[in-house]
Amino acid sequence: MAKYRFALKCWQDQAGDEDAKINVYIDGNQVLTESVVTATSADSPQIIYLGELTGKPDPSDSLSFTIKVVLANDYYVDSSTDRNVYIDGIGVALNINEGDPYTNALTPDGITDWSAWVSYGQKMPSAVSSNDIPEYTIDGVFYTIDVLGDPDGTTITIPSIPNPGV
Repeated sequence: MAKYRFALKCWQDQAGDEDAKINVYIDGNQVLTESVVTATSADSPQIIYLGELTGKPDPSDSLSFTIKVVLANDYYVDSSTDRNVYIDGIGVALNINEGDPYTNALTPDGITDWSAWVSYGQKMPSAVSSNDIPEYTIDGVFYTIDVLGDPDGTTITIPSIPNPGV
């Protein structure tokens, strides 16, 4: 059985008198409640550590995870005053054998600095869905994922197999 750690690279469009807050679910379980997104630029995004899942099967072609991100404090006045969150990367690291370090395709010898994005190894989504996003192209390129005001949030499916960073 494997353990997996997850992270998001994201930023916000700040509107109103507070930063964006997100609720995050992994495979239907809430892992973050009203986590504050303070970064306001794609040039300097924020890394949000989502937590660890334990007791999961080892990575395989048939295993995937769903990450749902919901904007907890939507705010909209007009198109120039609209609080949103943008995800520019999803990171996953895994530990297969108890006592071994967390690894991915970029750091097979172990991850020691969880603040460094390269430590996570970016995952390419296999599906993205939201009532606010009419279509998300899955073609081997990571496109920014919008988290807008949809109360059902944005759901991202990612494979478990480690892949190189993008």
